[in-house]
Amino acid sequence: MLRTGALRDVAPFPLIAVVVPIVALLLIWPVVYVNVARGCVVGDTHYLPLCTTTDPQPSALREHLAANPGETPAYVELAGLAPTSTTTLAAAQRLAPTHPKILLTSAVVALQRGDLKAGIAPLIDLTEYHRDNYTPPVVLARLVAAGRTDLLVPYLRPGSIWPASVLTAMRQAGGSTNSALPLITKALAAKALDRTAVSAYVEQLKADRAWGDAYALWLTLHTQPLPILYNGSFDEPFLSEGFDWEVNAPTPIGRAGAVVDRVGYEARGATLNVKLAGRSIATPLIRQYVFISNGRYRLKGEYRTRRLRLEPSLVWTIRCTSDIGVIVSRSEPLPDTDTLWQPFGFEFALPATCGPVAIVQLEPGSNAAAVAGGSGEAWFDALTLERLAN
Repeated sequence: MLRTGALRDVAPFPLIAVVVPIVALLLIWPVVYVNVARGCVVGDTHYLPLCTTTDPQPSALREHLAANPGETPAYVELAGLAPTSTTTLAAAQRLAPTHPKILLTSAVVALQRGDLKAGIAPLIDLTEYHRDNYTPPVVLARLVAAGRTDLLVPYLRPGSIWPASVLTAMRQAGGSTNSALPLITKALAAKALDRTAVSAYVEQLKADRAWGDAYALWLTLHTQPLPILYNGSFDEPFLSEGFDWEVNAPTPIGRAGAVVDRVGYEARGATLNVKLAGRSIATPLIRQYVFISNGRYRLKGEYRTRRLRLEPSLVWTIRCTSDIGVIVSRSEPLPDTDTLWQPFGFEFALPATCGPVAIVQLEPGSNAAAVAGGSGEAWFDALTLERLAN
C-alpha cells in the first residue's frame, strides 16, 4: 500500500518572514553592486570615457545618458546604482529585459515593496538562463519552504530547467523535501521536471540518510500504490537510483566472483539470476532499502538452483541501516534444488532501534564462503515482504 506517513503539510510563513530574509539574501549578491571593470567590458565605444579608476557615479551616468539617450550599458549600470528610480529601472527593463543585473534589480525592488508576485518572474529567468548564479534558486527554494509554491506554479513549462535548480537548493535554503513535494508533483505533471533529476535527488537524500524525505520523494515518482518490497517479481528494469534493487557489480566484470542480472525464464517473465564464477564474491550480491517501521514481518519468495556449490549457501538477510554490520534476521542457507522451483521464507521482528529503513539483501552464508567463492547458478522470483499482526 502507498504509505504517506512521511508527508506533512507546510504552514505558510507570515509575509514579512518570507520577504525580509529573501531581500537580504539578494542584496548580498555581489552583482548588485557595480564593478567598473565589468562595466567597461560590457560597454561600447561611446561608454568608454566613463571607464575610470573609480566607480561611475549616478550623476555622471545621467549626464552621459543625456548626451547619449538609449545607451543600454549605461542604463544597466545606472539601474544597479539607483534601483529606487522607477524611471531609470523602467528604461533599463525596456532596453535590456534579460540582462542579469536588470533581472536582479527588478526582483530586489519588487520584494522590497513586498510584491512577491512581481519578484518571481525575474528570479525564474535568472535561475533558468543564468545558471552560474546560485542565489536566485536559493531564494525560490526559500519561498517553497515557506509554503508559497503557488507563486511558482504559473511558470512551469515543459522542459524548464529552473525547477531542478530549486530542488537542488532546498536543503541550502533550510527547507525539506516534504515542503517541496507540491512543486515536484506539479512540475512532473507539467513535464517541467525530469524524472531522472528527481531520482538523482532521492539518491542524494539517501546518502545523507534523510530517509523520510528520500522516500516521500520516491513516492511522487509513482502513480500507483507501492508494495513494501519494490519490484519483487524482478519484471521491471532496475532503477539505478531510488528504493529499487541495487546490484553489486564490481569492475572489471570479467573478474567478478558473481554476476547478477535479470533474465527471462519460460512463463515466469523476468527473474533474478546469480552466476557464481569460482572467485571471491563481493557482498552483498543485491540489496534493497525498504521503508518500514518496527514490527513483525515475513519475507518469502521462490528460487531454483543448478549445480550450486557454495558452503554455506546463499542467504537472504535483513539488516538495519543504523548498524549495517548487525543482521536482524536471515533465511536458512538455500540448498540446491536440482533445477526445481522451491519456496523459501522466514519471519522476523524489526526493533525500533533499527530506524525507519531496513535493508533486504542476498549474500553468501558466511564471510568465509564469500572469500572462498563458489560455482553454479541460482534464480529468484516472486519475492514479497508483508507486515504481520503483532
